[in-house]
Amino acid sequence: MSVPTANDPAATATGRAAPGTLLSVADLHVTFGKGPGAVHAVRGVDLDVDIGEAVGVVGESGSGKSVTGRAVMGILDPRTTSVRSSRMTLKGAELPPPSRVGGKRVKRPVAMVFQNPFTSLNPVFKVGTLLSEVLRRNRGMNKAQARTESVRLLDAVRIPDAASRLRSYPHEFSGGMQQRIVVAMALALEPELLIADEPTTALDVTVQAEIVNLLRDLQEERRMGVVFISHDLGLVSDFATRVYVMYAGRIAEDGGREVMTGGRHPYTRGLVASVPSVAQRQDRLRTIPGTPPLAGRYPDGCAFHPRCPYATDVCRTDDPERQVLGEGHHAACHHVHELPEVGR
Repeated sequence: MSVPTANDPAATATGRAAPGTLLSVADLHVTFGKGPGAVHAVRGVDLDVDIGEAVGVVGESGSGKSVTGRAVMGILDPRTTSVRSSRMTLKGAELPPPSRVGGKRVKRPVAMVFQNPFTSLNPVFKVGTLLSEVLRRNRGMNKAQARTESVRLLDAVRIPDAASRLRSYPHEFSGGMQQRIVVAMALALEPELLIADEPTTALDVTVQAEIVNLLRDLQEERRMGVVFISHDLGLVSDFATRVYVMYAGRIAEDGGREVMTGGRHPYTRGLVASVPSVAQRQDRLRTIPGTPPLAGRYPDGCAFHPRCPYATDVCRTDDPERQVLGEGHHAACHHVHELPEVGR
């Protein structure tokens, strides 16, 4: 069941995207494979992004956050993957399903920036060729128009001497500059929604900040919706105005960026507490005991209960419903109303 949002609870409850909503996803399920060996990687995710909003999705490796992004992008192979949802709309219009085998791929007004920029850039082509190919295929530009637009795009992502760098190969750029080129290629599609999947993981800390600042500026200038997927809580809390915390293929908690400092779900609290802080002197770093379940091998009841200090018998048998904690703030926990509010 879809949970009402802070924007328009009544609209969401009736199965419609709320006014001002860019992306609305309800009850998303993603399964890899078929039969007994099938892996249910995403289990009933609800995700909303308003027009011009920056939303963060955080969680440990294997939580389903990247698979969720790829499902929205429509790039999961329909031959091996089942994607189901009760709603997946952009500005109220249903997103087209991924193409069938042998069929022409139906484009979505969504673009994606991936984790490793070098694997996103064909090393045998110059940057100008890579950008021009995107522009000519997707926007019908001729060669001259594509070159002019390519220079404009490289300028937009702050690559110096853009015109001359069109003649450079990807390996002639640093990792940070390569990621800027990937962002430029995504912008060439004129997306209404940009999904950034761990876009800074392979970069140095100082370069990470530059990429995050670039994405923030582009999002504000173009009023794009952005979904920023990361395991780095600091980057997400700095970038996003709203955050979804994922665990074992589900949303554990969602709310404003204050979730990253005063979350109510035990898993969110554990994540935040495990981040080193110069304000707190600790002999040892705090960790969440145990390990996340393997995708498709979830325990009965709440998937977090084997690692949760507050787990009781009901947690071991029953899936928790999302509880409303405040305007736009929810957590899927049986005992969330019994736990004291905490800050950090």
